[in-house]
Amino acid sequence: MEKRIDFTKGKIVTLLLRFAGPVLLALFLQAMYGAVDLLIIGKFSGSTDVSAVSTGSQIMMTITNLISSLCMGMTIILGHKIGEKKAKEGGSIIGSGVLLFMLMLSLRRDDSAS
Repeated sequence: MEKRIDFTKGKIVTLLLRFAGPVLLALFLQAMYGAVDLLIIGKFSGSTDVSAVSTGSQIMMTITNLISSLCMGMTIILGHKIGEKKAKEGGSIIGSGVLLFMLMLSLRRDDSAS
């Protein structure tokens, strides 16, 4: 028997925290990755190297937050369409999201080739 989670009834805070927990954990681990990089580079290298790693960590954190935000936004729109019983429009949202991220990935590969 499948247990369904219903966000429309009961206390929303605990359900929302359980739902958002993996995303928050991933963002926390990304921040910790940058911090550990800085600690190791700071121990064995000079100030120029620390500055480079710090800048790179901030850029990666910004990209991670941007992608997470886009995914959350698409999930919200998809939830609205599913709630309105418009599955076909929900499918087009998913298709648009896949196309958007494939386009972003292809742009990234083009930049790294030059």
